[in-house]
Amino acid sequence: MNRSEWLSDELIQAAFERRAGRAAPGDLSETILTLSAASSQRSPWRQQFRGTMSTPVLRPALLKGVAAAAVIGVIAVGAALYVTRPGEPTVGGPSPTPTATFIPSTPASPSAGPSVAVASPRAPAWIATGGMTEARTGQTATLLADGKVLVAGGSGSAVAIAELYDPGSGTWTATGNMHGARDGQTATRLPDGRVLVAGGGDGGEVDTAELYDPVSGTWTATGDMLTRARDHTATLLLNGKVLVVGGLYTDWAELFDPGSGTWTAAGGLLTRRYGHTATLLPDGRVLVVGGKTLRNNASSAELYDPNSGSWTATGNMVRLGGGA
Repeated sequence: MNRSEWLSDELIQAAFERRAGRAAPGDLSETILTLSAASSQRSPWRQQFRGTMSTPVLRPALLKGVAAAAVIGVIAVGAALYVTRPGEPTVGGPSPTPTATFIPSTPASPSAGPSVAVASPRAPAWIATGGMTEARTGQTATLLADGKVLVAGGSGSAVAIAELYDPGSGTWTATGNMHGARDGQTATRLPDGRVLVAGGGDGGEVDTAELYDPVSGTWTATGDMLTRARDHTATLLLNGKVLVVGGLYTDWAELFDPGSGTWTAAGGLLTRRYGHTATLLPDGRVLVVGGKTLRNNASSAELYDPNSGSWTATGNMVRLGGGA
């Protein structure tokens, strides 16, 4: 091996050790100077050059030139090794293929894929649906848990017949007969899905009550109320009981317990009324408003507290209430 090949091998090896991290940054420069000095002592052309040089002042400059050339060579080798590191693209080579992104230049035609139909809002309107099996007035209508509507009672040709309305098909079907004809009654859906029908009458007032079971489609008699009631209200309380308030010719209130099927007194109203309203408030109390007394319309209102079982007067309405 000649001196130039030996110098190149030493420089390349020093560059590899620097790249691999086995040599400190200062080691590479010391190696360059060492190799430069060794080359100047061992190379035949260096000895020949000494013989031909007559001025000693030029020797340091020549050494600096050799060192500079060596440094340039190492830098070139290191740059080539850096550029060709494994796992990285070579400088000047093909760039990694980017993720393809499709941007259509023209809008897609309707046949390119399914279109999404936009439903136009329907204007408010009344639409005729199937007629009941029996003509009636003064009946009750109760929304059941399955989405059907139970219509019961009322004055007409067959007020004891009940029927179901199916919103899906718009049709009516009979669902058994109540135990007695009644109108002016109340119908309340209980937490278990059954419906309590209470009071009313056929030309008068009754104190009977019965339960409709939507699973079997049958009616079952339950306990009688404490007093007759007609045009009263029935409100489902938070505890699952039903509060029946007022009615024609009465100022009474009572509670129905679905668990036992019995009625208990709930105190007397401050004002006798019928055709009024009764609203369950978020705190569990019931607001009873308006209606009619024996003489005229009522503007008064009162609150029932199920915790204490008491009635308390509250502010009067601005205008007189009305009723049946």
